Amino acid sequence: MAGALTDVISNMWAVKAFSARRREYERLATGFREEAGMQKASWMHMEKTRMLYDVVLWIMAGAMLSWVLFRWGQGAVTTGDVVIVSALTLRILHGARDLALALVDMVQHVGHIEDTLRVIGLRPTITDDPASAPFDPVAEPGAVELRRVAFAYGASKMALDEDGDEDRPRVPPRAETLRDLDVHIPPGQKVAVVGPSGAGKSTLVSLLQRLYDVQDGELLISDRPVAGLRQDDLRAALAVVPQEITLFHRTILENIRFGRPDATDEEAHAAARAANCHDFILSLPEGYETLVGERGTKLSGGQRQRIGIARAFLKNSPILILDEATSALDTESELKIQRSLVELMAGRTVIAVAHRLSTVAAFDRILVMEDGRIVEDGSAADLRRHNGLFARMWRLQAEGLAAE
Repeated sequence: MAGALTDVISNMWAVKAFSARRREYERLATGFREEAGMQKASWMHMEKTRMLYDVVLWIMAGAMLSWVLFRWGQGAVTTGDVVIVSALTLRILHGARDLALALVDMVQHVGHIEDTLRVIGLRPTITDDPASAPFDPVAEPGAVELRRVAFAYGASKMALDEDGDEDRPRVPPRAETLRDLDVHIPPGQKVAVVGPSGAGKSTLVSLLQRLYDVQDGELLISDRPVAGLRQDDLRAALAVVPQEITLFHRTILENIRFGRPDATDEEAHAAARAANCHDFILSLPEGYETLVGERGTKLSGGQRQRIGIARAFLKNSPILILDEATSALDTESELKIQRSLVELMAGRTVIAVAHRLSTVAAFDRILVMEDGRIVEDGSAADLRRHNGLFARMWRLQAEGLAAE
């Protein structure tokens, strides 16, 4: 029920937007009533157990004291014997009662521990090799290469058998999301990844960050296999602007400086100007010291996205990954950030996922993905002349703009 309540609160916008307050209230109320009934039954069982122990305790104590007093009346035991037997009887019986109740509580705690171990006892699927050689993202060129890479969600999650061996998938294997990807991106090249929804573009970005490991083939960064790099070393070479920006409940300056804590205020301000967010930050009551709220809820989607772009600008990594980085921005802000990107991208490898093809028309190279494969590869002009999927997508977007 705690999980259900958290789910409703985190999706409160949907609850209000679809007029679902009453039915969600009733759904939660039904669950809480059921839980309250179970809690009541548990408490009543415990209290009945306590009463039973108390009754048995006094019966046994009464029987023991009656017996020792009877023997004392016969002169078979002394007064000191009576005192010792009485004290030990009450001490032992009370201790036995407390032990029995403690065992009941222990069984309940064992259940809680079992639920917790199901989560914290999971073996991490992404691990670092202790023998990994150091990786300097600044000194090594930012080349990216995929060699016959294949990936399917769920296929890498393994369960342990009775002997502790990983021999069967935790969930049934699913259809491949990516298959037979062969791509080489030289250092400094600007590459756009486009294609219809579900083609595998965001999955490719996740693999580059090693949020998942490939199931087949090999992924290399700067001619080094990603699986052989420490995760922190790999991600230090990447500056990522995701489609959905998440911010910490800290000041704007702390969020911008998160990727490079040692950056000066002047460098952070310069990154904010490049991301076209400096002016709106200064218009806030506390400027750069304004708290953004949990996950940045005090800011609009476009403002959060510009701060995320500023954060990536400030990190200044050799490889820049943009996953729909300007999808929540207006045209004017997008054009300003595009001009800043031209300066930022100089000498850096850029991989940009985009749905708006006009934003990547000037890139060196465009990869067109469909059904987990790369079906076209070339410049925007070449692909338009080829009259394939990219040309069809370009015409559809141009017709949509013309209709508007």
